Amino acid sequence: MDPTNTAGEFFHRVVDCQWACPAHTDVPEYIRLIALGRFDDAYLLNRESNVFPAILGRVCDRPCEPACRRGRVEEKPVAICRLKRVAADNCGDVSARLPKAPQAKNGKRVALIGAGCASLTVANDLAPLGYECVIFEALEEPGGLMRSNIPAFRLPGEVLDEEIANIIDIGVELRLSSPVASLRALLAERFDAVFVGSGAPKAKDLKLPGRDASDRIHLGIDWLGSIAFGHTESIGERVLIIGVGNTAMDCCRSSLRLGAKDVKVIARKPRSFFKASDWELEDAEEERVEIVVNHSPKEFVIEAGKLVFISGQLPRAGVRRHLQSTRGRARCTARHLTGPDARLRRLRHLHREQETGPGGRHSDADREDEGPREGEVPRPGHRPVRIPQEGDWQPEQVLLARRHVLQLVEQEG
Repeated sequence: MDPTNTAGEFFHRVVDCQWACPAHTDVPEYIRLIALGRFDDAYLLNRESNVFPAILGRVCDRPCEPACRRGRVEEKPVAICRLKRVAADNCGDVSARLPKAPQAKNGKRVALIGAGCASLTVANDLAPLGYECVIFEALEEPGGLMRSNIPAFRLPGEVLDEEIANIIDIGVELRLSSPVASLRALLAERFDAVFVGSGAPKAKDLKLPGRDASDRIHLGIDWLGSIAFGHTESIGERVLIIGVGNTAMDCCRSSLRLGAKDVKVIARKPRSFFKASDWELEDAEEERVEIVVNHSPKEFVIEAGKLVFISGQLPRAGVRRHLQSTRGRARCTARHLTGPDARLRRLRHLHREQETGPGGRHSDADREDEGPREGEVPRPGHRPVRIPQEGDWQPEQVLLARRHVLQLVEQEG
């Protein structure tokens, strides 16, 4: 057998995790260095391909781990991301081994707009080559979205400050509270090149009826930024997050730390379609965040200027089954559709129904709890239907339920 051709980027043939990493970090080598206790060397090896090892060791989306071959023989892959953090947290003072700017500059000046990860990486690469790099940042602190949109309980400020300082200390000029209003004026300062690394910090809004009628409806990244800079210090007890991406997971976990007691996340699709990483979902659920699937928001219900409810739409197959099982009892249907005690159980049942098909039968083991519940009426061919009791629902839910029933009756003819 011919030996492996190690010329150039050979790792895509034999090292799946390194090939899956966008930066192609030498994963096997830095894990070997960690095993030998050489944390300084492991950190610096990481830094050759990405300049923020301590940050990525905490917040990286880990594309390397699904590609890890250990996952083929074990339940989980090697904890590559967390090992990166191990190297960063245990390394000593490596400032003497970091790149430095040469005493003789090459005479070229580069302006970098924004002090986020993009501009900092460019400065890290250009400054040691003799370029004079000047970073313009509109905010009072550098870091960009790393500081404003990643909660401090995931990425502590001191870790971010230390990683940024490693770049600034190379010899990079940082101008804070210096927004760039005109590129023409910037070029007039005799810069040879301009790098625009301002990012795209604009959240996707949800334009539904009632969206602009309350000041308690926020966009995810804007709200996280208000927390990071101290503008938001508390929140109400009941919080609802629409969407199941990583930003949504940061929002729900941040809400709990600001005093919320009942935090729910609603998703339009089943769990297999969630955009959030598996470990983000696990962390949120460990903190008792309730994730409601197959529920699409349709309207923000505002009463007296206060957000009291968000109406939604259930999957049509599930709604049709509910109508069939409660035909002739509209009042029971209304409560059954919106009763808070039954809502999570109902939506989980609808998720199973999508897998088995409408009308699919389930065994008694599928029930969420054991034993008969008060008010249950068993009927042939159907799972027991719980008749809600007084106190199960709130006035705003009655309005919503009535609206649902009228719509469903019209749809079904």
